[in-house]
Amino acid sequence: MPNRAFRGALWVNAFALHHLPQLHQLKLELYDYVNWFNKHRIHGTLGT
Repeated sequence: MPNRAFRGALWVNAFALHHLPQLHQLKLELYDYVNWFNKHRIHGTLGT
């Protein structure tokens, strides 16, 4: 299960700001967001 910060960011960025009338569209948006989160956002480490 994703951590709380990820779930919160996912909700705000991918769902709350978009009207998604169909399940297929929701799946596409979710895939795009997870792809961005894993490959394109700036990654860092904590404490260093």
